Amino acid sequence: MSTIVCPECTVENPSYKQRCEVCYKHLHNPEWRCQSNICLYLNPVSELKCSRCKKSRNDSVGKGKRPQSADRLARDKGHKEPVKNNFLGVRPFGDKHRRPRSADNRLASSWKCCQCNCFNGVDEDVCEKCNHIKAPCCNAVKGKQWKCHVCDNLNAEAFTKCSNCSKKRKVPELPKPAKDLDKVKTKPEDKRSTETDRKTPDKLTCERCHSTIDISSRTCETCSSNQPRVTWTNCIDRPNSKPLRHDLMQSVRAKNLRTIKTKQVEAKWRKIVFNCEQNKINFIDKEFPPTDNSLFKNQSSDGSNIKWLRLKDVKDMDGKGPIHWKVYDDKPTANDIIQGEIGNCWFICALAVVAERQELLERIVVTKEYCPEGAYVVRLCKDGIWKTVVLDDYFPVDQHQRLKYSTARKGQLWVPLIEKAAAKIHGCYESLGSGRTVESLSLLTGEPCEHLSLNEKQDLSKTIDNTLIWSKLTDARDSGYLMCTSCEAKDGFTPEYCKTLGLITGHAYSLLDVYNMDTGERLLKIRNPWGSESWNGNWSDNSPKWQKVKPEVKRKLKPDGNTHGIFWIEFNEYRKHFGSVEICKTRDWHETRIKGSFPSSADGPWKGNSSKDGFVDMLIVVMEILEDKQMRTVGHSKMDIKSYVGCEIEHVKSGEYTVACLAFRHLDGGKHRTQLQRDFVLTIHSTQNIVVEENDSINARYTHFLADTLIQLAVDKGEQGICLKGSGRTYTLSLDGLIIIIENNDKKQYISVQEDCSKSRNLMNTRGCMFTQDIIPPGHRQLISLLTRIDYKNGYNYKSSSSYRSSDSSTLEHYGDKTKSHKPEIPMELECLHIPRVIR
Repeated sequence: MSTIVCPECTVENPSYKQRCEVCYKHLHNPEWRCQSNICLYLNPVSELKCSRCKKSRNDSVGKGKRPQSADRLARDKGHKEPVKNNFLGVRPFGDKHRRPRSADNRLASSWKCCQCNCFNGVDEDVCEKCNHIKAPCCNAVKGKQWKCHVCDNLNAEAFTKCSNCSKKRKVPELPKPAKDLDKVKTKPEDKRSTETDRKTPDKLTCERCHSTIDISSRTCETCSSNQPRVTWTNCIDRPNSKPLRHDLMQSVRAKNLRTIKTKQVEAKWRKIVFNCEQNKINFIDKEFPPTDNSLFKNQSSDGSNIKWLRLKDVKDMDGKGPIHWKVYDDKPTANDIIQGEIGNCWFICALAVVAERQELLERIVVTKEYCPEGAYVVRLCKDGIWKTVVLDDYFPVDQHQRLKYSTARKGQLWVPLIEKAAAKIHGCYESLGSGRTVESLSLLTGEPCEHLSLNEKQDLSKTIDNTLIWSKLTDARDSGYLMCTSCEAKDGFTPEYCKTLGLITGHAYSLLDVYNMDTGERLLKIRNPWGSESWNGNWSDNSPKWQKVKPEVKRKLKPDGNTHGIFWIEFNEYRKHFGSVEICKTRDWHETRIKGSFPSSADGPWKGNSSKDGFVDMLIVVMEILEDKQMRTVGHSKMDIKSYVGCEIEHVKSGEYTVACLAFRHLDGGKHRTQLQRDFVLTIHSTQNIVVEENDSINARYTHFLADTLIQLAVDKGEQGICLKGSGRTYTLSLDGLIIIIENNDKKQYISVQEDCSKSRNLMNTRGCMFTQDIIPPGHRQLISLLTRIDYKNGYNYKSSSSYRSSDSSTLEHYGDKTKSHKPEIPMELECLHIPRVIR
């Protein structure tokens, strides 16, 4: 299929498309913008000179001159109101420097996304819900607009010319009044409709993308598809029909979205620099000022020996003259990184791995050159959301005016800039003192990450499969994924003993390569981010093992003589001294990012105000929706209290799936619930394009969604047992916690169940009590108990005693209570989780 390159964002599109799928610019009528600092006019591609300033195209393009402000550009074009630029939401100089806009003369205060119908602020250029780029079809909510008859661009009512193609507004001709009203023929009234029960529909729904379009339009503005057949949005015209869904989101290729985001961020940076030049000042970041609050969590900490200086006043590592700064060298490498005084090896280790791939590094630091005005822009992915971090060039220095924290060799700025951006979004530099490598990999790349535990003590019920671990490492190496590993003191080895071997416990390392020797030995190539103190055992630099290796293999494995803290170690030795591996799966994914909130009660809506009371025990379950509307488990994560929980599913066939994001620890039997909810972000990465529909848990269709999902998960993945001679079944599933399901297959008899888990260690029940009694009706099954860990840093031990009885009564008569069916009683907030469900 032939393609055409968008002249604005350089994304390839199918040739039949009229507009770019990403930026919605016209593909067949490209334009070029005059780069003169007194013009910036859009000209047709056929013109060799600017239509306004008469400068030639070759003279104006590529001069690197600064753009004008938006207000000046609007006045030059004759607009009556300022033109909104595609800048991101951060205002570098605060609200007091903004030009006030009157209520009668301004653009729409918000706009509606054409993909998911979500409302966004007028200053946002990307939909907050589905990451869809604001397009001409995204109508404003307030303020009248008119559509250009040439380019279909939406313009404010006050504009007399189109802001996109400068064509004059075409005023429709009004029909001439009839001279003789008696001669005007009228159609007979439709008996099926009246003014009260029927209205003529004026909107259609695109059958391809479900966007709402005008009835007079034959082409969808969103997907550019023709509309030979129409579907009325007015349900009166479609009797016995269900309302159409308008909350569908389509995944976006990360590369295309990143291209648009980068252009918007660069435009934001140019505006900051332009304002600094106009006012003859250097940029100061008021959100992260050069004070002690940006250094320490506690304001009482003493920062008297730390000063803040601009880059032009910072001296080199020897304390001598100024440094000729640059953002990047010709080929930045991990060897350029010098870790500072913060114990953030978890962050520096991940940064060193990212530096192995220059294209990944350049995505992070948007500003590519040294900026005399002191303004830099960095992009990081915090809590699943990409954030644009604007920085000034103030950095902490010691008493010798040298950078106190991490820096890079040869006067490169990318290391201190990325570290400062991370400190800003985490609150201060001190917050970077501890963390997990998997968190920093996600922060720097935004890609899916996987944590492989090599420590059997963390889960006594499972043993580590060395073959599986090695297979995952080789697959990650072959796929070009990033890998990190951490050293731990285990198997009786003390930190002092590990230090004699050249290893540092509690330290993060970069895992660079794996190799299978002809002798059957398996080697791993590892780097210490400190650049020194490497492994001195077998297969180290001076190990006699290398003398038996073929010269060509030796040259391949250690071309640099294992300098800069790089060393090889055999897999069995590696297993003794290293506790985990983090894999960052970098590739060109199709991605969708969805915001949500864990409810304060099991039946509460999954949206609302958020709480910052730490993490909850997150669990991800993926179900396939079968043809008979039944569900089948295709994948799930562990139940874990971490900032990042992932679930990987391979070889997924085309179909419909449900992704459930669950949490239980904060429920506590419905007793100590908080009114605030905990936010989360669900990120879906796929090799193929997907369409996502977001559903709310308060929807009647999903009233018992939690119970049905967990029951089906235990049935598909748990251990099955038999009770009462086959009339009952038990299902238990361990997920770093425990799910217990009891099923009654009898058609007449009830089953009374008594479950005592009080002797379990480090576990709590969502029902608020470790001793439960329940009556399960015939043909039903119930989630009896959901046990989750109290302290996820320590292991747990599950012990229980169960008793089952057949009963003719629907109450706990066997246990001395003829009035209740459940003990403790299931509160209303937990009914959708623990209520008995019909077996389908």
